[in-house]
Order: sequence, then C-alpha cells, then structure tokens
Amino acid sequence: MSFLSLEVCGGSTSGQDTSPLFIRTLYSGVCREGTAVDTAILTVTAFDADPGPAGIIDYTLQENNLFKIDDRGAVRVKSPIDAENPDVGDVMTYIVTATDRGTPKRSGTTNLSIQIVDENEARPRFEKFLYFADVYQNDQIGTVILTPKAHDRDRDATLVYDMFILSPYFHIDNRTGTVMVDKAIDYKEVVEFYRGRSVFQVKARVTDGRYLSIVTIVTRVHTSERGLNNLLTTTQPPPTTTAPGCTIEGRRYTDGDRNPENNCEVCQMDVNPTSWTPTLIPLRAGIPRREVGNG
Repeated sequence: MSFLSLEVCGGSTSGQDTSPLFIRTLYSGVCREGTAVDTAILTVTAFDADPGPAGIIDYTLQENNLFKIDDRGAVRVKSPIDAENPDVGDVMTYIVTATDRGTPKRSGTTNLSIQIVDENEARPRFEKFLYFADVYQNDQIGTVILTPKAHDRDRDATLVYDMFILSPYFHIDNRTGTVMVDKAIDYKEVVEFYRGRSVFQVKARVTDGRYLSIVTIVTRVHTSERGLNNLLTTTQPPPTTTAPGCTIEGRRYTDGDRNPENNCEVCQMDVNPTSWTPTLIPLRAGIPRREVGNG
C-alpha cells in the first residue's frame, strides 16, 4: 500500500494573496469653477488578482467637501466649487483608497491631484464712482495726480488700466492705474466746467480681459503754483491759563487760487502757553495734498 503526502507551504487558506494595486501612483485632473455637480473629472483604476470576493474592489476618497468617488472609481464634483473661497486652493490633493472584500480585507492607495481653474465671472470695479484731483500750472511731466484703484473678485484676475478717452494732458500706468501729467498744463485750453470750476474730465477704464469698468476723474485746474501762500496767523499770545491743544481762534488761509473751494476756513491752533508757537492744523479743507507749517 502507498501513501501520498502533501505539504502546504505559505500562502493563504482563504485564497486571498494580493492587495489592490493602482495603475498609477498619481492621478491628475482639472476642474473648472462652476462645473456642474456629479460631473466626472477623472477615473482611477485598481486591480486585485484574487478570485471571488477578495478580488472585488471598493473605492473611497479622503473626506472633503468638493469631490466624491463612485464604485467604478470615477471622481465626481460633490458640491459647487467657488475658486474665491479661501478654503479652495489652486490645486487640491487627496488620497484614494481601494479596499477588497476578502477576509481579512486588504487595501492599496494612490494620490489624486485636481487643479481648480478660476472662471472669469466677476466685473472689476473701481473703489469710487467719481474721483477728484488737482493739477497746477507748474506741475512737471510725470507728476502723479492720483491712483484710482479697482478690484476684481476673481482669484486669478489680471487688471489692465488705460484711458477710455485719450487725454492730451494725462496718461495712466497700465499696471498700477496711476494717472500722471503727460504735458504741461495750459489753463487757457480748459473748456470744461464743474460746479463753476475749470476742470479737465478724464475717463479711465479697467479690464480683466472679459469685463470692463469706466470711471470719471474730475481734475480741477489751478492757475497758481502748487503750494500755499498768504498764510494768516495771529500774533497775540493766548492767556497763560490756556491748556495745550485748545482751539483758541479760527483763521482762514488761501492757496492763491481763484476758486475759494480750496481754502481752509476752520483751523485749530495747537499752542503751548509757555512758548507761543502757533501751528495751524486744517480741520476742513479742500486741499488734501498741501502741508501747513508753523506760523
């Protein structure tokens, strides 16, 4: 009589020997802002050579608010994507796990990278609807008049400034929006008026490549040179009991222009009773760019 002896070395008695294996170590996709919910972005694929339940794979995606994965490995949009949301980056990265149904369960992972493309959906807007500026006869070419700033809610917006209507006297920096003198000012050429004042009206615009906004800059023309003159001060010292910082007298100073709008009519004299050195501090003035020194 003969006997057959079998010896089993290694292996698994359940028939499960391998873990799920992804084809790639990194899957990359692109998702545009505003893509409809449930839209498939890309598909990841894993294989398991084990027979039976041990060869059936379930996919899971790292917990997040933007994307989900179905039982076939398709990565889909889970909720509306807003690229301007601070929690949404230029590129979102996740871990995808493939788990089989064997006993014990085995799993494998891969990396997922999705680029978020910002859609140009917002119009650039200036901070103001109307800007006011001042220009003087002695302003040199290149003198900065003002910088009308615009903002765009789109994350990747690139703003470009230019003149909507070309001006012989001014030009605008395309990148910063700064308006500068481009030609010596000739008061005799002024033909526009605003509230009785001689002005140049400058129309600037900003565009993000799709939308644009236009703003008006009213540039008041001054016949005098830039700077104050005819500064009035008082020469009488205040009483010795006057506290520092008290308003002791109102005065008026002018900058020599024909229009009184640029004159400060309410001033405060900040005094030290022990050393009479009055200083005019404008409280209401139409000349924000002139400094007032000691009297």
